[in-house]
Amino acid sequence: MNSTSLLKYDKINNIVRRTDALKSRIRLLSSLQKIVNLPPDHDITIRQWYAINEQLKKIESRLLLKLEQKERQYKFGLHVPESLQKMNAHLANIELEAVKAFNFFDTMFDIITQRCVIGRLLAGCEVIADDAIRIKHPTLRVLESPIVFCDRGYGASILRQGIKLPYNVKNPVPLIQIPYSRLKTKYDLISIIHEAGHEITNQLKLDHSLVPHIKSNLRNVNADSIVAELFSVGLSEIIPDLCALLKCGFAHVSSLRDILSVPPEYVFTLSRTDPHPTPYIRVLLAFENCRRIWGKGIWDDLEREWMDTYPLRSTPNNAELIIKNIIKNLPLLSKTLLETRLDSLNGKRIPDLFDLSCVSPTIIQQATRSLETGTLNLKGLKPCTQLAVFRIIRDEGRLTEVNLNKLMTKWLVRLGEMRERRMPKIIAA
Repeated sequence: MNSTSLLKYDKINNIVRRTDALKSRIRLLSSLQKIVNLPPDHDITIRQWYAINEQLKKIESRLLLKLEQKERQYKFGLHVPESLQKMNAHLANIELEAVKAFNFFDTMFDIITQRCVIGRLLAGCEVIADDAIRIKHPTLRVLESPIVFCDRGYGASILRQGIKLPYNVKNPVPLIQIPYSRLKTKYDLISIIHEAGHEITNQLKLDHSLVPHIKSNLRNVNADSIVAELFSVGLSEIIPDLCALLKCGFAHVSSLRDILSVPPEYVFTLSRTDPHPTPYIRVLLAFENCRRIWGKGIWDDLEREWMDTYPLRSTPNNAELIIKNIIKNLPLLSKTLLETRLDSLNGKRIPDLFDLSCVSPTIIQQATRSLETGTLNLKGLKPCTQLAVFRIIRDEGRLTEVNLNKLMTKWLVRLGEMRERRMPKIIAA
């Protein structure tokens, strides 16, 4: 065999080997669950795996189909230089597609493998997240239970279900990210409920539905247009705050106040584009919402403390007038949030979607005081309400940080053990 024929032979076989290797890599996509192989008490649920695996199988099938079509087209013509060049080009393009497709696989691998260490705690967090999105609206019944994971950073965030990822992948389950430190200060896991509120807000388009009511009501009292503009932009954060309040009562406000106790130079920050309202106003609105729902309470004292901690005289000159104008209109804004009947909700108000009876100050206080008997009684309370009780225990100093963390760790693990692991129902077309 001469050197020319040997070179041709190697080129052909190189293409064949590269094709086989790429097929092997692509088939990894549907093997994530087998690769991770977590024990049941650390694993995500069967329903969550089902949703993830279905998406991975779709990606795998799409890539394999494209690869096998090109392989059949050029398989018997690779001895021809032109066909070899075309197959090489197609193979290179599919390699690039696979890199994009594996973005979802890699993300899920990173999220799920951290459960080897903290899976039992994250399982409990997911029970809280699932309770947070289970409100009285049919649209939310199709949502999968969120997966909670940890990452670096100061705050929590969410990747909503259905959002487009690279390679035209749809995120199959809500992914809620929390800082690792939240697993130490577990009473601040209320931020999970806020993130679930983003999913509720987006699914029901609550922010878009409320914008015209905000603008109209403020226009009717001749409020400065900047107030309506800032609140319309901020609704995508304000409504999740409201969802967290309606799910765990005043405990949410207490947690929000601590998280937003930022340096004075940041607390009065105003922006026409940032969906996060100025921290100063965001906390005051939460106090106002408590007052409108439950009347007078401890939030009145904490509101005065908040305003004393951040005196308006330290407000930047260009922001003071706007902030004062917003404060003047907070009662109207709170009323609009809580009492507006929305066409998108068939004439219901946002609070009508939640069971407020289980997060009343009386209910939470009764559970908190049960600790005085030596045993905390959380019987009959939903997970979000239970979390609220722990937050109030912390606020009232009924336990030291160390003892509270030990108690909450046991509680969170028990919550995780209660997760439903049933297969999803398959609805026939």
